[in-house]
Amino acid sequence: MGTTTAEPATRVDLPVVGMHCAACAVRIEGALAHAPGVSKAAVNFATGRATVEYDPAATAPAALRDVVRGAGYDAVLPQKGDYAGGSVSTEEAAREADYRRTRLRFVVAAVLTVPVAVLAMAGHLVPSLAPALDFPGRAWVELALTTPVLFWAGREFFTGAWAAARHRAADMNTLVAIGTLSAYAYSVAATLAPGWLAVGASSEHAGHGAATPAGVYYEVAAVIVTLILLGRLLEARARSRTGGAIRALIGLSPKTARV
Repeated sequence: MGTTTAEPATRVDLPVVGMHCAACAVRIEGALAHAPGVSKAAVNFATGRATVEYDPAATAPAALRDVVRGAGYDAVLPQKGDYAGGSVSTEEAAREADYRRTRLRFVVAAVLTVPVAVLAMAGHLVPSLAPALDFPGRAWVELALTTPVLFWAGREFFTGAWAAARHRAADMNTLVAIGTLSAYAYSVAATLAPGWLAVGASSEHAGHGAATPAGVYYEVAAVIVTLILLGRLLEARARSRTGGAIRALIGLSPKTARV
């Protein structure tokens, strides 16, 4: 009677790009664990790596990367010559590219956010500046400065929230997207039609039934996006340096061995 021998499982380490919270790691791990041919999957948020054991007859690293991409992230495939299949050099290049991309978005967001914050808050900190900053059209200036901060520099929050929503999940991107978009949408409505959101003034400060225009909160949305981008920039820098440290450790290994 013949027997069938199952092919031994193969293990691969896939560095994951775009993972910024523990909920992201859980979602990626669940997607990989349910992929065809996968016997075991574990995602470490601290190291940014997915360790997968799979049947090479049923799937391959490229298919596993597609699973990670389907969850809204990306993975780096091991290349020939990379250290122990862990794709140290390839991962380092991907981390460096992610760092440069995040740095550009943060710089643009910071440059645009500073004047928005000054227009909105300087009058409260220095009351003598309030008359100069409260000019007609100020809300339109804040709108023009905040829009690229949200939808260009911070677009990854919205794409990440949409990817999580498609999988009936929520993560940090969801919180940031909902909070900033709510402040932005309210402010746009108050800018376009201030009478709709007018607040009734008290009789101590105005006549009975008088109303004051609703305030705008563009600075809230812009500052939140900029600060979180700063955190992600520091995170990307740390991961990029980690790759360099690993390469330095590899360089300490002896180049020759004598028996």
